[in-house]
Amino acid sequence: MSTRLKRWARAIQQNDVTKRSPEVAIGYLDSKYRDIAWRYIRILGFERTISFMASNNFHPE
Repeated sequence: MSTRLKRWARAIQQNDVTKRSPEVAIGYLDSKYRDIAWRYIRILGFERTISFMASNNFHPE
């Protein structure tokens, strides 16, 4: 699970989708990962979530 979310967050960072809305970025995820990403976004905010998930400190398992 964390590998898929890390790849997603790193792709978002590289493509600079953060200038768009979180809804656009979440749209790139499979449905089973969207709830997880939304939980983090509600807690940390969108840009901090992307930064955290792209880091090596993100291990949700």
